[in-house]
Amino acid sequence: MLLSYAGLKPYTDTAYHNEELKSLTRYHFAKVKERAQLKRSVSRSACILFPELKRLVPIFHMASVYALLSEFPIPTKSLKLQHTIRLIRELDAEIWEIEAANQAIMEEFHSPITTIPGIGYRMGTMIWPRSGSFPVLIPLTSCWPMRGCLPPTYQSGQLKNCYPHMEKRYCQ
Repeated sequence: MLLSYAGLKPYTDTAYHNEELKSLTRYHFAKVKERAQLKRSVSRSACILFPELKRLVPIFHMASVYALLSEFPIPTKSLKLQHTIRLIRELDAEIWEIEAANQAIMEEFHSPITTIPGIGYRMGTMIWPRSGSFPVLIPLTSCWPMRGCLPPTYQSGQLKNCYPHMEKRYCQ
């Protein structure tokens, strides 16, 4: 079997970390999506059970509001609300663990992507594994499309480009 696949390449540490970061990023997005769905459920339930609460607090998803909602007597809908709040807190803890694991991988591998202004660990874990490893620190101008900061296009001729719009194109 090994002889039939003569063109195999070794699995490098870079490829392993890239796949691990991709997997963790997908898992992170799934958990955030699940938490958002639970937060919508809390908002709906809180509006039904406590309609006056919406006028008193700016958002429902604060620790103090969750503590307040968790302390009420336990009718059926309130019990559902308490369980949903407990699930949101558990998901928050899981999301923090995933983000810590992503940051540890980025620090271990000394990725230069986080040296670009405006790109932290969270954004770096999304960009770096998909763009491949950067063997050298690439010029900042070639990363502008990833950051959404492309300079406007200036053309000669009769074009008056007074108010340029954001351009969507990728690095070459």
